[in-house]
Amino acid sequence: MNFVVFYQLRNLTMSLRAQILALLALPFIALAAVGGIKGLTDWGLYQSAQKTQNDTFNSLKLNNLIHYLQVERGQSSAFISSGGTIFVSELKETRSKVDLAMSEVPEAVQSLLSGVSNLDAIRSSVTDLNVTAPEAGAAYTKAIGGILS
Repeated sequence: MNFVVFYQLRNLTMSLRAQILALLALPFIALAAVGGIKGLTDWGLYQSAQKTQNDTFNSLKLNNLIHYLQVERGQSSAFISSGGTIFVSELKETRSKVDLAMSEVPEAVQSLLSGVSNLDAIRSSVTDLNVTAPEAGAAYTKAIGGILS
């Protein structure tokens, strides 16, 4: 019986060339497996970084809009309180900055701008002095709150 096992083992032996190739192939296979796993991990990190970059870009555009809305709110209150004598040119300039900031908000977050849909009505009430400073301030605060929520 020992002869049969020895004969089978002898037939399974590989040539020196085959043994060297097998020894070289194993590290390369392991390297490819580790590289593949690392590549998948890095791809996930890349996608996460892309999402963070997009979210940050959207956030910065919304923050810019909110800033100018707050400036417009303050200038509108001062304009109303003065009876329309101060911040006349500054208010026009700030309104154009708000309009520009609204146009720069990415399409992905346009739905957050529903709170500023009545901005034209607020502005005309302020310009015509048909609203008190606290009412105008509250309207702007509500619009800003709609963006932040």
